[in-house]
Amino acid sequence: MSTSWVTVALAAAATLTGCTVEHGVELEIDTSAPISCVDDEGDPLVARVFRPPHNAQDVLYVFDFVRTPTVPRCRPTTIVDECLVAGCEAIPSARVCLRIPRERIPQLSAEVLDTFVLSDLVEGSPLLASDAPERTVAVRLTVVLDGSAEPPCPPEGGTLDRLPRFDEERLVGCGYSCPVVLEEESVIEIDLDPVVAGAVCGPRYVEQCALVGLAAP
Repeated sequence: MSTSWVTVALAAAATLTGCTVEHGVELEIDTSAPISCVDDEGDPLVARVFRPPHNAQDVLYVFDFVRTPTVPRCRPTTIVDECLVAGCEAIPSARVCLRIPRERIPQLSAEVLDTFVLSDLVEGSPLLASDAPERTVAVRLTVVLDGSAEPPCPPEGGTLDRLPRFDEERLVGCGYSCPVVLEEESVIEIDLDPVVAGAVCGPRYVEQCALVGLAAP
């Protein structure tokens, strides 16, 4: 399996010593296959990166920590369905974005779009979080094109008080990790391809996945 690695630094309280220690967690993004979600015409959503009207925008990897009231199974579609019923909360102050500048994104023809993996463009091991949520959370990765009227990412060095809703026409992909207590884990996996049992990943799934835990407009 080909993977991109991002390092998550988590501040976890050491109960025996009363000290705060840094607990490193590796976030593994599965890049063994491209994002297979398609739009209503059957074109891959990743084609939005290369086609007007958004083909001059940077691509954003938006990471959210989503509190889950239950511990649903790990399948991304199950987490989305469970959150729609039970209610989940994405933590505004914990959102972090990684930006892929437009100049780093190759111009690809339609013939090779089905083999293109955005995760391969992620460089380095940036700090994703410095304060781990203590409750059970699922880590969500939303891939979205920049340029929304209300920017989805916090200002440099800052945090958000509320999470704006994504512009649905700019969404490219969305996936979840298994629900975990972060300080108890060393590796977390996210798969951006949620297709199971022959089901097709369409724009409605990606929109639902990206909007879980966000306040109503």
